[in-house]
This record gives sequence, C-alpha cells and structure tokens, in this order.
Amino acid sequence: MTRECFNFQRWNEAVGQMIAHLDNVIFPRILAKALCDLVPFDKLLISKIEKKKVPAHVYDSGIAPEEHELHFESYCSGAYLLDPVYQSVLRGVDPGFYHLKELSPDNFAQSEYYLAYYKATGIVEDVLYLVTLDEDTSLWIELGRGSNSPPYSEQEKNRLHMVDPIVQNVAKRHWCAGNIESTEASVPSFDLGQQLLVAYENFGKSILTKREIELTHLMLKGYSIKSAAGKMNISSDTIKMHRKNLYGKLKISGHPELFSLFISSLSSITQQSDKDPLTNFFRSF
Repeated sequence: MTRECFNFQRWNEAVGQMIAHLDNVIFPRILAKALCDLVPFDKLLISKIEKKKVPAHVYDSGIAPEEHELHFESYCSGAYLLDPVYQSVLRGVDPGFYHLKELSPDNFAQSEYYLAYYKATGIVEDVLYLVTLDEDTSLWIELGRGSNSPPYSEQEKNRLHMVDPIVQNVAKRHWCAGNIESTEASVPSFDLGQQLLVAYENFGKSILTKREIELTHLMLKGYSIKSAAGKMNISSDTIKMHRKNLYGKLKISGHPELFSLFISSLSSITQQSDKDPLTNFFRSF
C-alpha cells in the first residue's frame, strides 16, 4: 500500500463521476474507488441500519467470498447487537466521520465481541462514515485496514474528514432514493430484528438482579471494570462483587463464557417473546 499526496484534480474528477452516477446501480463502486484513491484501504463495507431491524448488507469491496459468512451471516445472527457502531446509532450519535475508537468502550479490544468476532474479520483498524438517511435509518460506510497495512496517519484521517460533507450528501442523495443494492431478500425479517433486540434487553432478567443485568450489558459491550463503575456510579470493588455473583448465577467462570452464553441463547428465542432467552436455553439441556 502506498501513501500518496492529495490529488485535488483527481478528487474533483471522482466527485463528478459520483454525481453523474447518482441513482445508478454502479454508484457504490464509484464511491468506493473515489475513497480508495483518496486514502487506500483493504476492505470496504456498506451497511444499512434501521431501528428494530437486523442490519442489511448494501455493498462490499475487498471481502473474499469465503469471508461473507463471518461478515454477514454470523454478524446478523446476533453479534451486531454488541457492535459499538450499532450501539452508537441506537444512542443517536451525530452523522459524520469517525475512527472506530471514538465510538468504542475503553476495553473494546479485550472484549469477547472483539476477540471472538471482530478480530476474525482480519480488520485491525477501522474508520467510517455514518450517514443519516431518515429518522429511523442510517448508513454505515466502513473503511478497514488489515495487519499488513500501516495504521491510518493523522494526515489520512484529516483528508477523509475533509471530504465528509461530500460523502454525506452523495450517499444520502443516492440511498434516500431507495437504491439499496443489497441482498435484502436474504436479510432476516423485521420480526427477527425486533426479537433479537428484545432478547438482548431481557438477557439474564430471570436470574440476575437489575444491577447485575446492567453490568452484564456493559461487560458484553466491552467496558472495563473502571469504566463500568463510572457508568453505574459505584466502586470498582462493588463491580467485582456483582461480577462474581452473576458468574455464579449463570454457572460460568469468566468473560469468554458470558459472550458464548449470550450468543448461544439467542438461538432459543421464540417469536414475540419478552422472556429471558436463557429460560428456554437452559430448559433445552
């Protein structure tokens, strides 16, 4: 991967191409090429996030066919609920250009979501654009680099940030017109998205106290003991006590088992159920 100085003329030509192909099926490819010419990256992934729905794959570049199951099927089966980008959209973060670290908890790189899912994608550094399409719908344009590529330099991040208004406007203009070139026919339905969200919110409620549930959610998202203590306004020692208690009640011995239990329990959810997914999961043994 080579680093090149910003070529103003080439970028202007790329912008012209994007404008000329708005509402055209090849627009995502032209957008991807324009961004890669501006700042090189290894993988690009565009996803649509709607409230109470499973994220939809819109477009990708640089992702091998054998990686699709991890990036799309496994992600949409429930892992996305712990994705800091998805969580940020639910919180109503402003549209714009971000480094993933800006949206992630302090302990994200040690979280089981990172170790069991994100790390397996081969992406070691992410920057992204969040685009608001309407009140309930956002677009996520992820630019990832792998282990064989250098980290994004400040100059590169500034360059990507500089063109954010252009990316926001062309993406919004194109996809607000309904041009979602995804395989949405294979994307899980609205009902499943709602069920998974309810399952996430109810995870552990039949066994744990409200404080233990709150801590469980923070741990699953990747918060450290110190930051969880700050979020819950209690001491780190109290956090450790709650953690020990919830581990005992869930019959697990550590954080990796908590993540595995959460993902496994999602397979036991029933339609329109507001029960703890662990109820049916433990009953199946």
